[in-house]
Amino acid sequence: MISHATGHIAALIAWLATLGRSNRNLQDTLDGYLYKTMKDFEAAIAAMRFTGVRQADAVTKLKTYMHSVYTMPEVLSAFRRRQNFKATYIQLGGVQPGAVGLSNNGSTNVTDMARITSQMAWMREQGVQMKESGASGYYQLRGSTFNCDLCDDETGFHPNMEEIETAPYPHPHCKCYRVPIYPVEDSSISENTTRQKRRNEYEKLLQDPNYKDVEYNPGNGGLKATHVKHNFDKKTGKNEEKVQQIGYEKGHEVILDLERHDLQNVKTPKAHGTERRWK
Repeated sequence: MISHATGHIAALIAWLATLGRSNRNLQDTLDGYLYKTMKDFEAAIAAMRFTGVRQADAVTKLKTYMHSVYTMPEVLSAFRRRQNFKATYIQLGGVQPGAVGLSNNGSTNVTDMARITSQMAWMREQGVQMKESGASGYYQLRGSTFNCDLCDDETGFHPNMEEIETAPYPHPHCKCYRVPIYPVEDSSISENTTRQKRRNEYEKLLQDPNYKDVEYNPGNGGLKATHVKHNFDKKTGKNEEKVQQIGYEKGHEVILDLERHDLQNVKTPKAHGTERRWK
């Protein structure tokens, strides 16, 4: 188990190492961003020294303008006297060679890279775990209402898991999420036992006034029900209902229970301790 987990981490790190920019690997890209950050700070410090800003005030200014060095008043003033400076980006007027307009600050690139790379790592690892757990596909849903054609194209059922590794998410800052879909075995003793338990649960839920939309499919053992106080989000509630229906049609038990924040002072079976059950 330990060696398997270690292999997982090693594979993830190896994949992350390839996520550079402009045909560079991650380390080379990060080195470039850090070098740019150093040059940004060099420009800010040179400009403040030239205008006689006190050291204590200079530290405060640098923190304030860390991600926007080239909008700092002292730096803008220095651009007009660039012949008096040796700082690279004072001489260049804040424009990186080959670029048009003011360059992004290196510190901004570093923080953006850290956030985006973390997102990619999380989504890839999630996909790998889904694949290894036996999922035969997944259903992808929008996690925001932002107008995005890329995310719209990815919404829906994906019948295989291969793209989980090749394209872990559509684009940076993606808010989409996935629900794994598992195959249902044709027949086995354990399946018969499960179906009998679900049949019993179905008959129990039918008599429970706290649940509505109770359905059972004897063909594949699918069971669904919704607690009358389950809170459907105004924006994403339809998606939750879609996923419930998909799970039910695939032979799963999908119960939408009370929301966590509604469970106070409510006596419910131990299995009902979350807002949804998926088996």
